[in-house]
Amino acid sequence: MAKEKKPIIEKNIEKFINNNFDKRDRRKDDSLKFEWFVNSMHIWQCSSQSFNSNTKIGKDVSLGTAQGGDAFFISINNFERIFSINSDIEETIEYVKKHAKFITFHFIQTKKTESISWPQFLNLIDIPLKIWKGLEFDRSQPILQKMQEFIDLITDD
Repeated sequence: MAKEKKPIIEKNIEKFINNNFDKRDRRKDDSLKFEWFVNSMHIWQCSSQSFNSNTKIGKDVSLGTAQGGDAFFISINNFERIFSINSDIEETIEYVKKHAKFITFHFIQTKKTESISWPQFLNLIDIPLKIWKGLEFDRSQPILQKMQEFIDLITDD
């Protein structure tokens, strides 16, 4: 029986994870590894700053098990600096107050598919809209609550 040929994206994801993550992370679910890969590629595509050398940046900005969101971070002054919900909030606010001329909010939702229906697309933007509008999340979504609080603290000042 012939061995099934992997698509080039699968090969690149596998190579990226194997070269940059420890054995424990390599055993994680394929969808999580795909998210880390996409998150990293997004940041590296947009930036030429020192965090490009952070091979685990895609994991650092990941939202883990949050439903409806895979990664979130803010970039200051076109990637002069980035902060995630895991960053120290006081340091983040201080940096924003002193240095921010331009803040971009990055909310990443990855889907490994060739097409998406309109209802599926609307579902993808539902969580970022709820966060931006300040709508409540139930207690089963502590990561999304933390992200909403992070955004609120930054935008309040």
